[in-house]
Amino acid sequence: MDLQGFGFNVYLSQVVFGAVDIPAKLLSVLVISGLGRRLAQGGALALAGLCILANIFVPGELPALRMAFAVVGKGALAASFNCAYIFTGELFPTVIRWVWPAQPRPSSPAQSSSNHCPCANPACINPTLH
Repeated sequence: MDLQGFGFNVYLSQVVFGAVDIPAKLLSVLVISGLGRRLAQGGALALAGLCILANIFVPGELPALRMAFAVVGKGALAASFNCAYIFTGELFPTVIRWVWPAQPRPSSPAQSSSNHCPCANPACINPTLH
C-alpha cells in the first residue's frame, strides 16, 4: 500500500492501520457468534472488496475519504483473516485435531475396554475406523 500517496503523515497512517485491527477482530468474533462463520467471512471479504473498488474512484483531491476507505478495508481484511483462522480449525476432522498430544492407541479394537474412540473424542461412535 502506498501510504505516502494518501497525503497524510506516514507514521500516523501506520498507527491508524495498526489500531484498526483490534476492534475489527473483536467485532468479527461478535459477528461470527451472531450470524455464523460463513456469513461473517463472506461479509468481511465483500466489504473489503467494496472499499478497494470505491477507493479506485475517489479522486486524489479527497485524501481523507481515500484514507477512510483504506482503513475500513484494512479492518475488513483483518476480520476476514480472523474468520478464516477460526473456520480452518473447524474444517479438520476431530481425529486430526487430537493428534497432539498423541494419545496411546490400542493395537486392536478388542483391547479397548471403553465404548469411546481411542482418539479421545467421546462423540466418536465407531473406533474401528481409526
